[in-house]
Amino acid sequence: MITHLIKDDILGLMSAQLGDLLAKRKPSEPTEFAIIRTFVQQRYNIVPSLAIHGNTIIISMPNSASAGSLRFDLHTLSTMCKTTKRLMIRIGN
Repeated sequence: MITHLIKDDILGLMSAQLGDLLAKRKPSEPTEFAIIRTFVQQRYNIVPSLAIHGNTIIISMPNSASAGSLRFDLHTLSTMCKTTKRLMIRIGN
């Protein structure tokens, strides 16, 4: 019973967070962009430039230090986005 309530709370929280992310998304961009942008802003305090090219999402970071740090989080970011697209990091805007 308690685990059922905890599960419902977690699912409710996750859906609320997803709703918040989707509200921040511009209508003309993929849903993954809002998730990536929010993750990078919260974690690194940087607003990345994002682009899509074929089956690749390109994340442009302003310097090599931030790009190198983000590289360690690519798997987590890909899982959060629930995407099959390849995530690529580019240095420079």
